[in-house]
Amino acid sequence: MFGPDDEPAVELLWGLVTIPSLSGKEGEASRWLVRRMMDHDLVRCDVDAAGNAVGEIGPADAERVIVLLGHIDTVAGEVPIRLVSNDQDRDLLFARGAVDAKGPLATFVLAAAKLGHAWAEAHSVRIVVVGAVEEEAATSKGARFIRDRFDGAREPIPEACVIGEPSRSRRVTLGYKGRLLVDLRARQAVRHSAGPDAGIGALTFDLWRLVSAEAARYNKGEERIFDQLQPSLRNVNTSCFEGLEDRVEATLGLRLPLGYPHQELEAKLEAWVAEQRRDRAALGFFELELSFRGYEPAWCSDKSSALARSFLR
Repeated sequence: MFGPDDEPAVELLWGLVTIPSLSGKEGEASRWLVRRMMDHDLVRCDVDAAGNAVGEIGPADAERVIVLLGHIDTVAGEVPIRLVSNDQDRDLLFARGAVDAKGPLATFVLAAAKLGHAWAEAHSVRIVVVGAVEEEAATSKGARFIRDRFDGAREPIPEACVIGEPSRSRRVTLGYKGRLLVDLRARQAVRHSAGPDAGIGALTFDLWRLVSAEAARYNKGEERIFDQLQPSLRNVNTSCFEGLEDRVEATLGLRLPLGYPHQELEAKLEAWVAEQRRDRAALGFFELELSFRGYEPAWCSDKSSALARSFLR
């Protein structure tokens, strides 16, 4: 929400949300943000090799580094851009990315600018603001590039990293669940619909039942969602190729709790694939492939860390 004293914030955020920036197509928005960073007196502003918009406050050789990591990309879909006044004489901005996460990214730029170079130099702090690309994709290209840049060898490991994501204005998010994507691809010779075979598409639901059963087993006694294994069926597509071959492609998503042994689940699913291949070998042409991608372990910060305490204050 914006009030009458928030014109710079409105201008910056409005400019960001008016530029489409789907994952993988953020170039125009990144270049625009770099120019705005310069306007707000950030230095060493550039679009890096990954496509991230990067700008800094403070000396390049400062003893301490703090990274403010937002993301500039959005998911697909158009949300009409509009400002709507409410009964408290404030404006609400509606737009794709306004909350997730161009709003936090604009906040980072203005917060760094407000602190200014004199403050950063006096405290020997270098603040690096990043508008990362491909956060909404499984690649996380921009964040991985920044992680590798500040590896302690080429550049010092940051003292703290603040991630710009929606978490409500009076809450602090301390962690992220992990992720694993499972892709299924299968094909077989066409079977008659009056026959005993349920069809190639049924493989997806056999896999879903297997993963759901694993989640139910693991989640028993776990009351917090953060501690649970959460499966989702992301998509299912069946097709018939030239009337001769039935095909199915599907993706399952898994949000992983801290410490979840994903290798054990992968082994169970690979055993299921081997079983399906054996059972269908006598029925003619059949292929089934399962692949895993986008793995990220869950992570949680200590609530008593200096960074968490400062936000809670």
